[in-house]
Amino acid sequence: MRKLIILMAILAVSACQEPAATSADIEIYEFGIEPSVTSFEAGTVTLNVENTGEYGHTLVITDTGGHVLSAGSVIAPGETSQVSVDLAEGEYSFTCRIVSQDGGGNVIDHYEQGMLAEVVVGAG
Repeated sequence: MRKLIILMAILAVSACQEPAATSADIEIYEFGIEPSVTSFEAGTVTLNVENTGEYGHTLVITDTGGHVLSAGSVIAPGETSQVSVDLAEGEYSFTCRIVSQDGGGNVIDHYEQGMLAEVVVGAG
């Protein structure tokens, strides 16, 4: 009986996990990044990025060592961009790395304001 309960628990947990994907929609805005999925298969991943905010944003993809794998150009408000990147098994960060200054001289760092999403890439 105990083995059956453990097996049922494992199946329930794995059923709740989202399946690994090879593409996703990414919404960027002040100040957030929202991927439609956060689990990808290893290999080429295609990201359809839409800026729904009022200001320009970028999508920068880095690994856990801080190495930049992809850094797109600024995406204007209301615009979209498509990014394809090869990702090996591991964990990655999607960020916006724009730093600007407002009219009062205050520095606005999009990353520090919360423009960060963490994703995981499995073996595929």
